Parts: sequence; structure tokens; C-alpha cells
Amino acid sequence: MNKTQAILDQLQQRLVQGQYPPGSKFPSEYTLADEFKVSKVTINKIVSLLVEKGYLQRGPRGAGTKVAPGGSSGILAYIAPPTRYNNKILMGILSECVRQNYLLMYENSRTVDLELRVSQMIRQGVGGFLCLDRNNFPIPPQYPMVWLDCGLEPRPEHENCLFINSDDLDGGRKMMTEIFNRNHRDVLVYSSERYTLRQDNQLSPRLQGFLQIMQEWGVSDPERRIFYGARGALEDAILFLDKYLPKFPACTIIAADTDSGAQLLHRASLLLHRKIPGNVALTGFGNITDLPIATVDQQPERQGVIAVRELLQAIKKKRPIRKQSELIPTSLSGLEHIPYQKSMA
Repeated sequence: MNKTQAILDQLQQRLVQGQYPPGSKFPSEYTLADEFKVSKVTINKIVSLLVEKGYLQRGPRGAGTKVAPGGSSGILAYIAPPTRYNNKILMGILSECVRQNYLLMYENSRTVDLELRVSQMIRQGVGGFLCLDRNNFPIPPQYPMVWLDCGLEPRPEHENCLFINSDDLDGGRKMMTEIFNRNHRDVLVYSSERYTLRQDNQLSPRLQGFLQIMQEWGVSDPERRIFYGARGALEDAILFLDKYLPKFPACTIIAADTDSGAQLLHRASLLLHRKIPGNVALTGFGNITDLPIATVDQQPERQGVIAVRELLQAIKKKRPIRKQSELIPTSLSGLEHIPYQKSMA
């Protein structure tokens, strides 16, 4: 994460937490530039982004910038476990709630008495729910719900519910295409996202994307090049590096299908006194890693913004959600960390 984004996130969090009260004067750009030790040009750009997101309002020239006034049009609820990726989705949700003048209530989806908390939220005036988890939620069917990044596909029992996911199939294809375009031919995949939550246990879209491109480039045994490790299992990452990788001595790059998987491989390599990324390059999926690697950006903030817009449209028009699924385009980040290999030709 670059410094501009880090400052933007910090100021946005202060605004959400009420550190700068609604209607109050926002600190001057000179004050903020001095606090964060950056140029006034950088702070001006950040303040402009906060104005665009609805957190701030610029006054006439010389009058300064004010925090947007309070007073809400309604309440939405956000139910999700607190993870780094989910917090990025939350930033998008919050920015759109501020822009639309809606309050947001939060509950951890892993809480024991979730059904009771949902009932309390409804009594407090919540008009719709934003959910982010792979478990079912006790939401009454008359309340519209948007389910984000869940890996599920809509089924007949899902009424008044929109599913928003990143286009991981396309993201997997993009990343693997970039790998092959840089002349990597001996590729391994480290997976901790093997299956979607479907009854047929079909491979996850991101893995399908990887495999499709490997096959298109003439890899004869692509599925043999996938190692499946349990999510968060450091011992599996160690096993992969110690036993599986040596079977492919010409391997030049490992494509992990999650950033957390890439980080596990990096930790395992340190324990084994190796260097990955290093002689063997590494890529991730999710854009939540601090490692110097290429990764697929699933646009989590964009997912949050669209989720709020779709939910409010259903609430304001007082009708069930019409469409059931939406895919958010992905992009690639950190491509400078995929080295070019010498052509085999």
C-alpha cells in the first residue's frame, strides 16, 4: 500500500469514527501535510478524494473545508468477520453510505447470538443487509440482502438477494496470461481456494482461469502442477516447498490463488532458509499482501460501493431485488515483480 492510500484510509477512518464531527471545520491542508510529512499537493489530492466520496465539503475559496453534515436517511447493516480483505470492502460500503446519507451498523458474523442481533437491528430500523461470509444468515426474507464475495451461486431458495463477486475466472486468466507472456513455461500453482461452494465441487473460478491458460499454452499436465494446501496451514506450505517443488527443478514461478497462500509460502521459505520470492518468482490473488509480488486486485472497495447502491435501490423502490448476481472486473497489480525469462526459442 502506498503512502497516499495509507493517509487516505487513516483520515477516512477518523471521519467514520467521528473524530471530526459533522459540520465542523476539517484541518487545513498545511496542517495535514505537516502531520503526515508529505507535500501539500499530496494532501490536496487526498482531500479531493474525500470530497468525492462524500465525507467532506469544500467551501468558497478561502473558507476551508468542512466535514459533511450529519442526519441520516436510514440504516443498513453489515455482517462479516473482521479480516483485512473484508475491511477493504467495508471502506467501499462506508464511503457510499456517507454519500447516500445512510448509517451503518456492524456485527461480526461469527458471533454466537447472531439471530438475536439481527432481530435487534431490525427493531432499530435497519432496512437492508450486507453480508460477507460463507455461512447462512438468519435474515427474514422480506428484507433485501446483498451477499458479497461468498463464492456461492444463486439458487431458487435465494429470494430478494443479490450476489456480488469479483470476476475471479477472468482474474485467473489475466494473471496466468501475464506469466506466460513473460516466458515462464514451468509453472506451479499453490491453491488454498480449491472449490466453490457448489454441490458438484467444481474447481474455483480462479483455478479454472489458471488451468485454461496453461492448457492454451500447451502445458500437457496442468492439473498435476497444482498443489492443494489447507487454508492457513503453514505445514502444508512447508511440505510444498520441501517435497513437491523439488519434483519440478525447472520451475521459475509459483502462482498462489490467494495472497494469504503466497504469504504462507514466503514464511515457509524463511523457515527452510530459502528465498521465495527470489530465484523462484511468486504471484498472489487478492491485493492484500505487503510482499513485493504481482497479485490480482479483486476491487473490494468497488464491490462495497455497488452493493450499497443496489441495496438502496431495492429499499427506495420498495420492491425485491430483480437481478441475482453481478461480477466485478478484476485488474492486475505489481506486474513489475514478475521477471522476464529468456526466450526458449
